[in-house]
Amino acid sequence: MKKHHYLICLLSIITLPSNTQSQTSNKTIYHTSYIDFNKNGKMDPYENPALPTQVRLNNLISQMTLEEKAGQLLTPFGWPMYVRNGDNVELTDKFKSDLSQKHIGSLWGFLRADPWTERTLKTGFNPTMAVSN
Repeated sequence: MKKHHYLICLLSIITLPSNTQSQTSNKTIYHTSYIDFNKNGKMDPYENPALPTQVRLNNLISQMTLEEKAGQLLTPFGWPMYVRNGDNVELTDKFKSDLSQKHIGSLWGFLRADPWTERTLKTGFNPTMAVSN
């Protein structure tokens, strides 16, 4: 059952339309009874926590394109997706491009700190930052 909930949250975030972000930047997506993941101003079935998981999942998948569904299977390396400047973390253009064009479903290894990734606890995420960001 937990896997379904994680999938719903992940798929909801990945399928946010990029063109509505600028149009609704001053509006909140957080409402009393739901989160408006796609920022359309109404509660879609997949955003309705009162509905059964299977109903929500079916609704969300029905709204996804084939490319978005396939993109959920992609798990690129996470460490090139951000740059750390002091205590600030910024997403790279590669992350933004992969998210919008490839519809990536998750990141792999972005908390690694080893010579292979060229990240250390000083140049990458450390445990404290991983929790707070």
